[in-house]
Amino acid sequence: MKNSQIALARTILGADFIQPEEVSESRKLTYSSKLLKHFTETFPSEEILQWLCKNGFILIAGPFIPMSLLEVREINTQLFFAKSGGWYEEQKENFSRNDKVMAEWLMLRKGVIRNSVGGKTWKEQQKFLAEMEYVPNIAEAVWGETTYKEVRNDWLFPSIYARTSSIYSNGHHVHFGDSEDGGVDVGGRYDFECYSSIGLTSARK
Repeated sequence: MKNSQIALARTILGADFIQPEEVSESRKLTYSSKLLKHFTETFPSEEILQWLCKNGFILIAGPFIPMSLLEVREINTQLFFAKSGGWYEEQKENFSRNDKVMAEWLMLRKGVIRNSVGGKTWKEQQKFLAEMEYVPNIAEAVWGETTYKEVRNDWLFPSIYARTSSIYSNGHHVHFGDSEDGGVDVGGRYDFECYSSIGLTSARK
């Protein structure tokens, strides 16, 4: 990456900017020179960086290859509540293998959308999404959660859960979080039910 890009992002986002080199060092992953060039060429504009800062988002490099939830877990199983196995490793749970985090810049919200907690259904939570936001899948969300922990030694979702766009075998959305108590916990609840401890996470398009 260009020094000017790094300096700009550091000035605006501080610790909430995580570049590929930091991911590589902390997570022991290797990015190709071609991919590093891609990250340089697709670096967000200053306007977007300012928006991320204002709205409580992080800018983080994705992995060196597309990765599923199960593949992200394999990088460091100690960051997960279920170190191995678990309900989402069952063959019927396609989301844990098919939903991927890509080798691109990710712009992820720190924590849940304000007002999305307090006992709201999935449908009710959707109205809090801004036009330029989307709900990330479980691999994207957990990549952000675990990488931020490895690089910055801090959890983004320490004591709350957040719904993602991933859908498990009964047709409802997967959530994750409550990470301080033994690592990232991945679960599933009915979309039409309300839970005081489950909000909605988001990412910038």
